[in-house]
Amino acid sequence: MSSPQQMALRFHRRRFPPSAVVVSTYHSFAPPFPPPRDCSFSSSSSVGMSPEISMLIRRAALIFTIVTLSALLLYTATDSLRFLRFSSASLSSSSSFARIFPSYLNISPPPPNPYQQLEEVLKNASMVNNTVILTTLNDAWASPNSVVDLFLKSFMLGDGTHRLLDHLVIVALDEKAFNRCQIVHKHCFPLVTEGVDFHLEAYFMTPHYLKMMWRRIDFLRSVLELGYSFVFTDADIMWFRDPFPRFFPDADFQIACDHYLGRPDDMNNRPNGGFNYVKSNNRSIAFYKFWYSARELYPEDHDQDVLNKIKFHPFISDIGLKQAS
Repeated sequence: MSSPQQMALRFHRRRFPPSAVVVSTYHSFAPPFPPPRDCSFSSSSSVGMSPEISMLIRRAALIFTIVTLSALLLYTATDSLRFLRFSSASLSSSSSFARIFPSYLNISPPPPNPYQQLEEVLKNASMVNNTVILTTLNDAWASPNSVVDLFLKSFMLGDGTHRLLDHLVIVALDEKAFNRCQIVHKHCFPLVTEGVDFHLEAYFMTPHYLKMMWRRIDFLRSVLELGYSFVFTDADIMWFRDPFPRFFPDADFQIACDHYLGRPDDMNNRPNGGFNYVKSNNRSIAFYKFWYSARELYPEDHDQDVLNKIKFHPFISDIGLKQAS
């Protein structure tokens, strides 16, 4: 006979099968999730948590929050530095690119150096001995069917002068003359004089005329300093013959005359500045500087009259300038 305790134990074992069977059945049919726990047990466990454990949990959460925020701030600062380095490198690259292509970033190219521009024009137009033909032009003589067209036509019709057009540089004294030159000729140079407008016709001996003449003398000096000899001619002189075979080979400065007395070395010949041939050397450069500075001694005279006065000056003989007219 079994005792009541033994009867109860058997009943208990029959109601609850062995755990191995339960696990096997659960794994065969239940989804792959653990069975839900008893909510009453969890609740009773939370309620029963000690104050020390709660304090530790709060401290751990606070430390975790501080560490997270610190890491976030550090990442943000590092990313900002990386962006600044990238921006600096991009700006440097953009600057280099803009130097090659000025239109990039809307950066205008620097204005060209006038002496470099002049030297390039002279180089393209010069003969083998670094000689060019020069004339000046302003708007008054630049319109179609005007003086400049007759001037260029004379080279085309003259005896052996057509080839000389390749060595002619037209020096434009204003914007309209320069634009017109670019239409009718291939060697043009814009001579800009700050504060002076040369586009109007300059009447003889007016202040405007004197400024134009002296600006021309100073410009011719710069041509000599660049190493180029030149024939200067007014645009109203027609070129029907080649003058180069008639120049004296040893003279530094040769100029046309209003009054010729029979000998080219006669200092009493009266010069005309509308046509001259000058070789580039130290003597001619010094002479043109002296000529230009002499305008201050004779402020009411034009370049041609001043030349007629200074040609007897001891400075001319001192530098050894060889003249012919």
